[in-house]
Amino acid sequence: MCPLFLLKQESVEVKNMRYHNITKDDMLNGDGLRTVLWVAGCDHGCKGCQNPVTWDPNSGLEFDDAAKEEIFEQLNQSYIAGITFSGGDPLYWGNVADVTELAKEIKEKYPYIPIMADLATLDEAVKVAKTGYVDIISTTLSGYTRDSMNKYSDGPDVQLIRDIKKYTSLPVNAEGRIWELGDLELVIEAGADIVSIGSAVTRPQLI
Repeated sequence: MCPLFLLKQESVEVKNMRYHNITKDDMLNGDGLRTVLWVAGCDHGCKGCQNPVTWDPNSGLEFDDAAKEEIFEQLNQSYIAGITFSGGDPLYWGNVADVTELAKEIKEKYPYIPIMADLATLDEAVKVAKTGYVDIISTTLSGYTRDSMNKYSDGPDVQLIRDIKKYTSLPVNAEGRIWELGDLELVIEAGADIVSIGSAVTRPQLI
C-alpha cells in the first residue's frame, strides 16, 4: 500500500497540482484522438490500480505554464477530438481547484473541444456536471474506488449509466469491464452514448 494512503488528507501539503504525463493522440481514453492529462494525487487506494505511482500528490512534475501550453498546443490540432482528465484522480481534494480552473480556461479558449471526466459514482457525476465545464462523463472508475467497491462485478456498471443519464444531462462514456458482445449490448441499452473498450483490446490475455 502506498504510504500516502496511510496519511490523513489534511496532513499532506499540496502547493500546486502536479502531473505525470500528457498523452498525445490517445485512442484509449475516450472518443476519437484525444489529449490526456494524468494528474498526481489519489486517495482511493484501488486494488489492482494500474497507476499507483500517481497516488502521491507530490510526485511527478509541477503543472506549470509550460505544461499548460503543451496541452494547448495539442488542442490546437484540428484532428484532436477532446481532452480527458485522468490520473491519479482529477477530483482528488488537492487537484479540484486547479483542474476546475484548467477546464474553465479550456472551455473558454476551445469551446468546441469536449472535456471528459473519469469517475466512479453518481455523486461525483452530479458534482462534475454542476461545474458546467465538463461535456462527457465516463464510468471508468466504477468498482475500483473505495466509494464504489461494493458495486464491483464481472460486468459493466449498468445502473450507474442509467443513474447518470437520469440525474444529469451529459452524455455518458461507458468504460470498464466490457468484455463481450453481451456487455456492449447492456451498456447501450442503459443509455450509453459512447463506449470505450480498454483491457479487452489492450490486454487480450485477460479475456
